[in-house]
Amino acid sequence: TWSPGSVFVEGQGFAILRSGDRYAGLECGAYGGGHGHPDRLNLILHGGGEYWLPDFGTGSYVSRDLFWYRSTLAHNAPRLDGRSQPVGDAVCDNFEQQGAWGWARGRFGDLTRTVVSGPRYILDVVELAATGNHVLELPLHLTGSTEVEPAGRWAAAEWTEEFLTGAERYVPDSARPIKLVSMGPSGARISAWLDFPGDLFRAKAPGAPGSTEPALFYWVRSQGGSSRIVTVLEPLTSEPTVTGVRTTDTAIEVSTGVGVERHIATAEGWE
Repeated sequence: TWSPGSVFVEGQGFAILRSGDRYAGLECGAYGGGHGHPDRLNLILHGGGEYWLPDFGTGSYVSRDLFWYRSTLAHNAPRLDGRSQPVGDAVCDNFEQQGAWGWARGRFGDLTRTVVSGPRYILDVVELAATGNHVLELPLHLTGSTEVEPAGRWAAAEWTEEFLTGAERYVPDSARPIKLVSMGPSGARISAWLDFPGDLFRAKAPGAPGSTEPALFYWVRSQGGSSRIVTVLEPLTSEPTVTGVRTTDTAIEVSTGVGVERHIATAEGWE
């Protein structure tokens, strides 16, 4: 019986990493002309029957919210200094699949995004290496209703961008890595462990084209010349495996129910 595998679609610059019924896609290609969106290094994720990190595409061409769907913040893509990405191409520097593990790395200007696909989870690493002081933001448009751990409170945030309402910043009660847990319409769940220097925000914005109600989405915000945002995504079909994530200067450690898996970027690739 034929079954799809991981593949790099060179003509589109699109890296697809599959594991069972789960696939992740990383946008690394050319801008795409007049119909292209500022979504270089965008990440989509489908698993357990749910489209967890969707690409909304475009709604009506005669409605004002067209400009929302054509913004970087409407995608699961990084943006710098509060502005949508400039016109430009991204490239895929690495793509490899060996057994149960695969990985891809895309580059767009001073930004890189590494996506590692294993049998239980997706490791997502967004990095900025630039001179001067910059603000790096990474949106997460998770499907379904979402809860945040550890316990904390939401504080009103001043945010004046068009299409966003009710912006809030999360103030956790402890310094543990933040975890988002979403439940989709089918009852499936996904956990997203976040390890980053900065703040977590949420706000309402237009949902998928055709929807009538605004949708809540989340984004993280980090400031500096060099920043790294680490996310571990685990679609849940049973009990969760991942119990934590920790980053050091040399490695990313993902704690699971069967031990610690250590990820290291090397000159030859990824170990």
